[in-house]
Amino acid sequence: MAGTKGTSLVNIVKLLRANKEAARREVPARLQSYLETRVVLLAWYPEEDFLELARALARILPSGGPAPWEWMGRESARRDLAEVYRPLLRPGDPLGTLAKGALLWSAYHDSGRFRALPDAPGSARLELADFALPAVETCEIFRGYFAEVLRAAGARSVEVTQIACRTQGAQSCLWQAKWEPPEPG
Repeated sequence: MAGTKGTSLVNIVKLLRANKEAARREVPARLQSYLETRVVLLAWYPEEDFLELARALARILPSGGPAPWEWMGRESARRDLAEVYRPLLRPGDPLGTLAKGALLWSAYHDSGRFRALPDAPGSARLELADFALPAVETCEIFRGYFAEVLRAAGARSVEVTQIACRTQGAQSCLWQAKWEPPEPG
């Protein structure tokens, strides 16, 4: 069974707890304990739990805001790069920061390999291979995460588009990232 670290669950669980009444209706019975017990940041949890908790959160988020999956990815990247993984941020070097994503991936997941493959100035293909639990929702979370990582490194006019997905029969999940370089300065 594939696992993810508690650090990937903690903010989803916090938001669910902040909306406990709605969360109790949306979180599957087998996962209700997450609403009461402490998430241990360095412990491993099933990837399936992450996905089901994220789905529950998406159902209770207010409508009219940003797409819930992309928003979860952006918020996760903001937290990571402001806190524990701040040393991986390379201001002014979006591609270098993305390349460090392989370290972030292995810190959070025990399956899959992430690579940033430069293909032109201000452009890279992002590949996630051999991830044990591919899902449309997690691909959107990752898309938001990658876009925010690029922005945090100073990239402008960031676009991240998924071009292949294992849920649709592809060998790996692929995104095309494009950006303008940071402002000189």
